[in-house]
Amino acid sequence: MADRRLLAWPHRHDRKMLEHMSSGTFTFLNETRDLGVSVGQVAETSRDRLTDGNSTQVPLKLNWHPEAPRLWRFHLHYHEALLELASLVSVDAAWAIIDSWLSNPKNQTPHSDPDAWHPFCISQRLPIWLMLASQYGVPDGLRKRFFQSVLAQVQWLWTHLEWDLGGNHLLENLRALAIANMALEGDLPLDARRLSKWIDIELKKQVLPSGEHFERTPTYHAIMTLAVMEIADAVDGSVAAGDLAEKSCSAANRMREFHGTILHPDGQIPLLGDSVFGETPHVGEVAETSQLKSSELSSSSATFEPDYWTWWSDNRKDFLLFDVGAVACDHLPAHGHADLFGLEASIGGERFLVDTGTYDYDDSPERQASRSTLSHNTLAIDGEDQCDVWSRFRMGRRGHVLWKRAGKSETSRWCMAAHDAYRFLGIGETIRTAIVIDDSSLETTWLIVDWFTGPGHHDLISTLQLEPNWKATIQTSGEVICENAELEPQPRIRMLTEGELSIEPGVYCPDFGVALPNESIVAAAIRFEREPVAWQICPGGCELNLSIRLSNNELIVESVDDKGEILRVPILS
Repeated sequence: MADRRLLAWPHRHDRKMLEHMSSGTFTFLNETRDLGVSVGQVAETSRDRLTDGNSTQVPLKLNWHPEAPRLWRFHLHYHEALLELASLVSVDAAWAIIDSWLSNPKNQTPHSDPDAWHPFCISQRLPIWLMLASQYGVPDGLRKRFFQSVLAQVQWLWTHLEWDLGGNHLLENLRALAIANMALEGDLPLDARRLSKWIDIELKKQVLPSGEHFERTPTYHAIMTLAVMEIADAVDGSVAAGDLAEKSCSAANRMREFHGTILHPDGQIPLLGDSVFGETPHVGEVAETSQLKSSELSSSSATFEPDYWTWWSDNRKDFLLFDVGAVACDHLPAHGHADLFGLEASIGGERFLVDTGTYDYDDSPERQASRSTLSHNTLAIDGEDQCDVWSRFRMGRRGHVLWKRAGKSETSRWCMAAHDAYRFLGIGETIRTAIVIDDSSLETTWLIVDWFTGPGHHDLISTLQLEPNWKATIQTSGEVICENAELEPQPRIRMLTEGELSIEPGVYCPDFGVALPNESIVAAAIRFEREPVAWQICPGGCELNLSIRLSNNELIVESVDDKGEILRVPILS
């Protein structure tokens, strides 16, 4: 289990970062803090206390309660990189950090510090400690205090499970207890049968039939996939667990299968909801060393999972993802954004259309902006968010998907869906259609078409956010040329409907604490009912000139040059 976990987060293998950690300087969320009170202030007896004087590791006295954002303090108490520290730098350094934590008076009881003994922090820390103990053995001078603390943390966690939050927090709580029960061979103050029952209930609740984790955020989906893998290992062979190992393995298999369907050509996740690259485990690499079955990516050019429609070019370098699922789990929307019907895309193996990502979890302007509708590749109406996102993790009024369907013709693939997010404006349905025209006689073209049903006129804004390596230029013809130094030819984007076209500065946050300048191509228009706003995106820079129009019950795509009809898409509403 420890060996497989080492594969999950490659960025934690940074030797320089680990060496700094061994001397008291920690980096989390792209923020670095020196927490060393100073080596010289530590009595030499602490070396004896830890390793009976045989270690070359300098004793550590660390400030475990720094002034820092709470998420940073949480990561400090996770001890998440100790396995990497032990494997790549020094086992003694890893134990010295644990010794320092145990020696801090505020960390010795659950009532002194709200972070150190927070159930979620315990859930992250306990498995790391126990894997470290299994791999390397606990130093004699630390053994008694170590296991006393482990037992106390297990007891506290068992009686303080995060039922109030549920979701990934609760599943992490249960995972930690399952690992502790395995590692300590059941000699714990908990009911193993009840634990197994709770895990079974949560797996049924949290893993959707599609295999997606019900919070619908790729980063948390990947983390929960790893958690379910570890649960399967922890309960394997346990009499009290019954068939839970088999159920967990089956759930993890479905989760891994789903995970593979939404990855870009670069092998990374789309940044939907509260997703970032650095915190996302590499599920595929971990699964190769687990009980999970492997599978090949579907050879189909377009797939339609319950909540995602994806298209791939034949060479697997062009990719389009259309998110037609809910913004979040309805009773747990903490990690959801106001991003119904968002898009992400890659061209030539390079990311092209991107979500804003997530800068922080603070109650900050950056947090509010990253969750807003205008920070996503979707349609905003009258300047309003699709969902009432507020505070750090709150969501009030929200839109819901009303219907969705997908289809194909000899030359095209398409997906159409409707939501009710703007019902408070008197709008019945907001409809988006993604179309890929992909025929040997025509150059590949993507079409994105939006319209609404309901009385009156409304201001529509449709946004296409570019990955920072792309630069956009509006030509005198009104066409937008997108340039990337790594690629030829240049993708072209056209508005197929009347409106104001502009290129706006933006920000891209692929990781916590990282804000990179980028550009957004923005179409603004005033529209009445069933008057669309539409984009034509030519990944290969094609010259294909198209038009679109709505009839009573169809969306019709035509070639302007030869007046020929290319596609009719039936409208469900």
